[in-house]
Amino acid sequence: MKTRKKSFHFIKQIISLCMSVSLLLMCALTATAADGNPNRPPSNEGTIQLEAEQAKLSGGVKVNTNHPGYTGSGFLDGYWNYGGTATFTVNVPAAGNYNVTARYGNAAFNPATVSLIVNGTKIKQTSLPMLANWDTWGIQTETVTLKAGVNKIAYKYDNGDTGNITLDHIRIYPTPPPAPIEAPQGDQLFKADEDFVKPIGRTVFYNDTLWLALSGSGAEFKFRGTKAQITIKGDQVASGLTDYARIGIYANGVRVVDDLLNQSQKTYTVFESATEQDVVIRIVKLSEAMRSTAGIQEIRVNSVDGIHPTQGLAHKIEIIGDSITTGYGVDDVSMMNWYSTAKQDVTKTYAYKTAAALQADHSIVAYSGHGIVSGYTGDGVKNTGLLVPNIYEIIARSAGRIDGNLDVNNSPWDFNKFVPDLIVINLGTNDYSYTKDDPVKQAEYRDAYVEFLKQVRSRNANAHLMCTLGIMGDDLYPMVEQAVAAYSNETGDTNISAMKFDVQLWEDGFGADWHPSEATHTKAANKLIANIKAVMGW
Repeated sequence: MKTRKKSFHFIKQIISLCMSVSLLLMCALTATAADGNPNRPPSNEGTIQLEAEQAKLSGGVKVNTNHPGYTGSGFLDGYWNYGGTATFTVNVPAAGNYNVTARYGNAAFNPATVSLIVNGTKIKQTSLPMLANWDTWGIQTETVTLKAGVNKIAYKYDNGDTGNITLDHIRIYPTPPPAPIEAPQGDQLFKADEDFVKPIGRTVFYNDTLWLALSGSGAEFKFRGTKAQITIKGDQVASGLTDYARIGIYANGVRVVDDLLNQSQKTYTVFESATEQDVVIRIVKLSEAMRSTAGIQEIRVNSVDGIHPTQGLAHKIEIIGDSITTGYGVDDVSMMNWYSTAKQDVTKTYAYKTAAALQADHSIVAYSGHGIVSGYTGDGVKNTGLLVPNIYEIIARSAGRIDGNLDVNNSPWDFNKFVPDLIVINLGTNDYSYTKDDPVKQAEYRDAYVEFLKQVRSRNANAHLMCTLGIMGDDLYPMVEQAVAAYSNETGDTNISAMKFDVQLWEDGFGADWHPSEATHTKAANKLIANIKAVMGW
């Protein structure tokens, strides 16, 4: 009997112990699930977590343990060293979009920035908000496109970054698919890809959206129906306070929308009629690439047979220029005012007017402040940060990030997408702020111009090159003529010419910052049109 009592007592102790362990486990699990930790991203099926110490480290980045709260066996610091990099290797089962969440520390800058590099290409500069102190951890999520199989994801202190962060781990998981779009009865929805629209200028189709950066870039389509709506998507600049992309939308040649993209998304009704009509819709980015981009996210029509790209025109012209060509300040009422995307309108420039008058498809590659040997400089010191030759072969130079993700500054342009018959080059106004009347510096401009002509020719084998200058000053025009002659003598290429614009006149007025008025642009267009007809036989 004694033995049975002892056995029963022992069993009770075991049961009690098991219940205590179970209770502890339940409490732990409950605390884990409900602690509301903002530094823990939501659990996603297929999530891969890579501790920072698993990365390949270079440039001074190293493992440390002197701040609490890290996962794994440590975290990374050393990001105060320029070039410091942590490269993670991740294997994903399928190609597609993935969220990459970095757990980081930052008590130095608000925000701190580092470059996110995927498979050797810089995707974007990621911003990491400042935290309370170095013992606090935050998370920052970016969306990237990965290929099936092995991928390399790197965080690097690169050019233009602040660095000075710590990095604990990254998590990679598939981006949730977008919710399906349901259209009202009778409506049809389309994406702005080349099956449905004609791209205008340099554009990029990314994440089901046709993105526009450069002045005059856009899309055009036609349909027969009663209604059309366009949804335009903004980049990260749309959530800021200034430099919004300016968009123009035309229905049968009439501008029905002129707006600044100051929201992440806007939908415009661009045509509506009680009866079916034949309609051509054109969407144009009126402001330049430097400050912001915009995307055509969705086209909704009530149509007889959907939408169709308009036909390509008889000729194709590329115009390479600076702020004059972007329409800088053309809508401003005072020459004393400064830069604003709200006052840019490329359709009022000599470039756009020329292409329209000659019934030519256009591609405008123009950036304010840029030159060939020097960008604009106020102190005579050469500005090599604003050179068109350095960015001619990319989609665009812009502070805007497409979908907050794709960096067009590191995305090459496919020159097969637009093959021009004629290329007009109008560069030198900003160079003159460096050269002034110094013959040595002017010769430097001439020689750099020759090299740029070679670069343009290497990408456009058959186009006629027409070199122009003069609207805001013609002091460097003799160097343009010399560059054309030197290029021709050196290469044997005679498919090239030069033309001097007339300098703007006081009586024609000025736009912002002494830039040409629309009246001046119209005069310039008339001269250029006549010259093109004579040279090209159009």
